[in-house]
Amino acid sequence: MKLNQKGYMETFEVVMWAIVMAIIGLIVFAIVFVVQDHRWYRGGGQHKGFVTAVDCSQGGLSQYCTVYFKTSLDTTQEDKYYTELNAPILDELRSAQENKENITLEYDHIIMRGISKMDGDYIRSIK
Repeated sequence: MKLNQKGYMETFEVVMWAIVMAIIGLIVFAIVFVVQDHRWYRGGGQHKGFVTAVDCSQGGLSQYCTVYFKTSLDTTQEDKYYTELNAPILDELRSAQENKENITLEYDHIIMRGISKMDGDYIRSIK
């Protein structure tokens, strides 16, 4: 690192250091949020109702199933939740869908996600 007459680094060196720091920042971001599929939770809750569909279509980096859920079978509003592709509760969700059982989902609300294609809150358990 060379200093000019005023005691500052040359402009080229400052730009190069900025580029190096930006690259390091992007690598750290990729490791934490993309590769690790990092999630930050903010609260959660319960939702009582009926499973109308379980969609486990795999595409790209998706390792999740989208669960469509209604409070009443008569209503048109449908909420989306998700669970992992290999979750133990997946069979229970499919059974509840087929039998039109009234169940209670316990879920976590996620405020920051990695690269995954999550379309709703994360299903923690079923009651």
